[in-house]
Amino acid sequence: MSAEQICLRFATANVLTLYPQQDHGGSFLGARAEQLAIQFLSAGLHCIGLQETRCGYSGHQTFESFHVLSSSATARGHGGVQFWIANQINIAHKTLKVSHEHLRIIHGDDRRLIVHLRHPQLALLFLVLHAPCSDDEVELQRWWAQTSNLIPNGYTSWTWAVLCDSNGRLGSDRKS
Repeated sequence: MSAEQICLRFATANVLTLYPQQDHGGSFLGARAEQLAIQFLSAGLHCIGLQETRCGYSGHQTFESFHVLSSSATARGHGGVQFWIANQINIAHKTLKVSHEHLRIIHGDDRRLIVHLRHPQLALLFLVLHAPCSDDEVELQRWWAQTSNLIPNGYTSWTWAVLCDSNGRLGSDRKS
């Protein structure tokens, strides 16, 4: 069997909340999530990482045309991350159908969600991350080291997709 190329479209979005102010801890995906789903579909996106969902739910559910894997916000309604992946991915002349058993949450907390997709045609590791908003270099290095340590050794040969709000600068701010 020859290898087949699969092209996926990715996005990441800090949504600030998916819930009305009075319902930060909820698990129901309402009108705001419906609007996002419409936008994601119209943009042809397959895999989306969401930060600051403020969702109180952890686990896997389906919503519209997506699987939604969630890691809950804190008890005070801060953080929360989700990974959305299309139920069906149209590629070239066929459709890749993603079902519940193809997806597994490896780790989830209020700022990190690690999910693997093991499909007969595809094996990917997704990291949905919301890094701390801090200028403390030690705190940031600790957070990134902890994040690295959450990834089991068996995934080092997998292809990874990092969907991240890094809350930091890209490149260097030092003058040469």
